[in-house]
Amino acid sequence: MWTEQSGMVPYWLDRLSKQLNSLMVAGGVEFPDLRGFDLVCASDYSGGTKLRPYFTATFLIVPTNAVREWDEMRIKVRKKWLVDGRTMSFKGLNDQYRRQALSEFLAAADHMEGVLFTFSIAKGSVEVFCSSEEMARIQAAGAGRVRWKDASLRKMMMLSSLHTFLVGGLIGKWRGVFWVTDDDDFTGSHERMLDLNQWLKALRARNMPGHRGQAVVQAASRMANDQLEMCFEDLCAIPDLVAGAWAETIAEYFPRSLPDPDESIELEIPELSSKSLKIAKWFAQRHGKLCKAYCLVGSGGQNGAFTVLASSSEGFPLNDLGDAT
Repeated sequence: MWTEQSGMVPYWLDRLSKQLNSLMVAGGVEFPDLRGFDLVCASDYSGGTKLRPYFTATFLIVPTNAVREWDEMRIKVRKKWLVDGRTMSFKGLNDQYRRQALSEFLAAADHMEGVLFTFSIAKGSVEVFCSSEEMARIQAAGAGRVRWKDASLRKMMMLSSLHTFLVGGLIGKWRGVFWVTDDDDFTGSHERMLDLNQWLKALRARNMPGHRGQAVVQAASRMANDQLEMCFEDLCAIPDLVAGAWAETIAEYFPRSLPDPDESIELEIPELSSKSLKIAKWFAQRHGKLCKAYCLVGSGGQNGAFTVLASSSEGFPLNDLGDAT
């Protein structure tokens, strides 16, 4: 189920919303009906280094009851492979125990009825979320409890915009949404979390007028007890794994920039690390209830930013690139 949106900022989110709606009608993507549910959103982010040409943001959005059912399977994986409390992460997959746990950890995620969505955004396109002029006005007005670095503020605006876009499209009118993240840029202090929650509220008012419900952002590391903290850290590990693998995959396919959507190209399958290949193969196939999709965003053409989306299917169908109009 997808509710088409309009008047979004940046403008290409309107194009993406229309294409998602068309894909739903044509059967190219099958989002579950999440209307009427309170939701949990876990997110992670990759590509912050200068070596990566794209920022990659991954969101896992599931009903709260799906998290409870998944938690039982998560605990079984932990008891088998991760009894010492080590956490799953893309960077940590050089560890043999995490590598052994990976397949079962991902398989458990497939049992959640929800959406796993990845955006890869060319770094030259990120300014559309928050222009330099807008950032200067925010900083000059002292709109916040802490002084944010430009890169952190731009990143926060991008992730918050993508979050409101996905949640608004999936459930139409909001119910409760609990957004959990392990991102150090956001969770470094209580004041930063307060700023993020305030900006998220403002973005909802700008991009989603008339929508109801509350959205709260929290750090996985700031939960009430150790058990709850480990549960949400493992939930955030799912988008962490996908964001890391996807960032490597897209950088290998398109090391400099995305092609023009009207350009005829032949893609060569790149050499990927074993961990990225394993996660990519899982992401590209639907084995259970979890719907997976991705969107590529780059700068090009007379209309500025263009978007490309393909629903998940075997082998990453990147030869099906098309303009999101």
